[in-house]
Amino acid sequence: MSLPTPDLPRESPGSSGPYEFGPFQLDTAERLLTRDGQPVALTPKAFDLLTHLVTRAGRLVEKRELMAALWPDTVVEEANLAYTVSALRKALGDGQEGEQFIQTVPTRGYRFVAAVTERPRVTPALATTASRRRILVGAAIGVALLAAALSLWRWMDARRGDRQVVRFELASIASEDLMIPAISPDGTRVVYAGSGGANHQLYLRPLDSLQATALPETTGAYSAFFSPDGRRLGFFVRNMVKTLDLATGQARTVLEINRPADFPIGGAWAPDGRIYYGAAFSGVFAVAATGGSPVVVAAARPGDGFHGWPQMLPDGGHLVFTAWRSDDISHAKTDILTLATGERRTILVGAVGAQYLATGHLAYIRDATLFAQRFDPRTLELSGPAIRVLDHVGSGLDAQPFYAASPKGTLVYHPGKSLSPLTELFWIAGGKEERLPAPPGYYADLALSADDGRLAVAPYYDGHQDVWVHEFKRGTWTRVTNSPVANAPEWNPVDGDSLVFTSVGREGLDLFTTRADGSSGAELLYASAYPKYVTSSAPGAGLVTFTEIRPETQADVWLLDVRTRRARPFLQTAAWEGRAALSPDGRWLAHGSTEAGRVEVYVRPVTGAAAKWLISTNGGNGPRWTRDGRSIVYNTPQGLMRVAVHAGETFSAEKPELLSDIDYVRHGVHPHFDIGLDGRLLLMKKPKDQPRFPLVVVQNWFAEFERTVGR
Repeated sequence: MSLPTPDLPRESPGSSGPYEFGPFQLDTAERLLTRDGQPVALTPKAFDLLTHLVTRAGRLVEKRELMAALWPDTVVEEANLAYTVSALRKALGDGQEGEQFIQTVPTRGYRFVAAVTERPRVTPALATTASRRRILVGAAIGVALLAAALSLWRWMDARRGDRQVVRFELASIASEDLMIPAISPDGTRVVYAGSGGANHQLYLRPLDSLQATALPETTGAYSAFFSPDGRRLGFFVRNMVKTLDLATGQARTVLEINRPADFPIGGAWAPDGRIYYGAAFSGVFAVAATGGSPVVVAAARPGDGFHGWPQMLPDGGHLVFTAWRSDDISHAKTDILTLATGERRTILVGAVGAQYLATGHLAYIRDATLFAQRFDPRTLELSGPAIRVLDHVGSGLDAQPFYAASPKGTLVYHPGKSLSPLTELFWIAGGKEERLPAPPGYYADLALSADDGRLAVAPYYDGHQDVWVHEFKRGTWTRVTNSPVANAPEWNPVDGDSLVFTSVGREGLDLFTTRADGSSGAELLYASAYPKYVTSSAPGAGLVTFTEIRPETQADVWLLDVRTRRARPFLQTAAWEGRAALSPDGRWLAHGSTEAGRVEVYVRPVTGAAAKWLISTNGGNGPRWTRDGRSIVYNTPQGLMRVAVHAGETFSAEKPELLSDIDYVRHGVHPHFDIGLDGRLLLMKKPKDQPRFPLVVVQNWFAEFERTVGR
């Protein structure tokens, strides 16, 4: 029996044979692009785009047509098309050596302008049974070899594709929602915060999706971090450590923190099943992810200030974290902790956000630049030079390092320098607002002079905080200090033309004085090994109050006699006490305290009996006295409250009344308001038009990293 003889080879009508243009050959059936016989790597979308343009060579293809062809079931932004065109042009070498394939027609679309030749697809005839058998055997071998070669090429192409560095903007984040982004261990998902038109909460965005999902039970959350398997998320809400199962949406409260000194700053979920977190003034703590009692793994040391942003090293036995003094990043320390022994040592100074990279480097931020240095996780030693790998990586208030990198080499970060919201200064009287003519900035720590003629304030500009003085009559602003950090200014109670403030001293944050016109350098008033912040002054007594931070007693209230330069503790207990305010005559002191389990405002006599009076009735903090000493104003989440008081030989207080419900800024050492001689309020607000900051993703960042630092 013989097989019928096949027809002679011919081109079938309407076929789309391989195309040739320049040195390229495009086979749409095999989804293969070659250049001079060598395969060219293309992403699937880039291949689809090339096919669509080549088969319509010479004519304009509208953007909407291309987007509908490439993403038929998805609504996408035009930026996706622009990125795909850019990737295709790069693969074709478009624009190199005078070649041009894709022409951009502004606002409309694209045109393939190179000459395209379509070749017929030929099917060979088989002549005889024997020859057919030989051909079939040879074809089978050829197909097998071709399949193996194609598999090898596709594997190599995939490897090359993995090394292609891709940058894109994932989201635009409002300043009030800024937090350090979290990236999953496999580098495929990013978590960030946003308002979404309602309350601040966390969002999960897979990098292969155009949609972000709002995560349940995360209202008010910050500082998110993934579990080692990527299935759960840890985060903080106010004073709570919480976790969320990403598959079920079930949230768990792991720990509720009652001491303000232990307020959590940054966390890491370790393979040992524990969550490590920086505990503000107290050190670094660990708690089981399933709940339980926290344990101290690194106690605070004198001069530390704050602790945060822990990261576990690959061996699971060592932790790297940052310790710094207030917003003084220039003196921040990067410490390594050995969990088994508790040994702790400093390996870097002047850097924040250290993170170990799978390339064998330690990355960190210094002066808005991401650096990397060779690091051996076995010896825990740095070696070689610090190499600049990425400029304009932002940091924020409280030394937040706005970047994260996955072990697979995906980087996510906020570009910029010092990323913070803006505030404005307003006089408030009779329900009317009068804005101060102040340059844009983030203001903190207001202090009016005794005659209301000048205002001392400590704004953030370009990553530094300094004391400035505004003279109302002349409308001038004078920079008084020039330091990595200077804050908490108060008018000198002995010399009304000088200021007392907090700045960097020999061992930590100490107290200084300087002329308010900026004509003199800073003179040291008082130093100790612990961070301290000026909170008030009393011209009638020559006294200054300040808060000192000690791990064992949290925050304490101290008094400094400016004339003798001697300081003594006024209130030093296991509770948190701070933001103390002296009455104008210096006889009475109002302060916040957690002795009742939450922060309330109390008044005590400066000398004499150890009596006290509860002023607030439903929580409160940050008290200030009116200039006549007849009222105390303090802040609450609902607004500013005012209490009429009688502070003479004895003390008594009336019922608190709401003074103002204006939403004002609450960041800083001082209350974010002051009271003028005429009873007007001076306070800070956030303007409606706040800056937004892009969140940038760099996929296959390690390929770029290796080219920068060397393999």
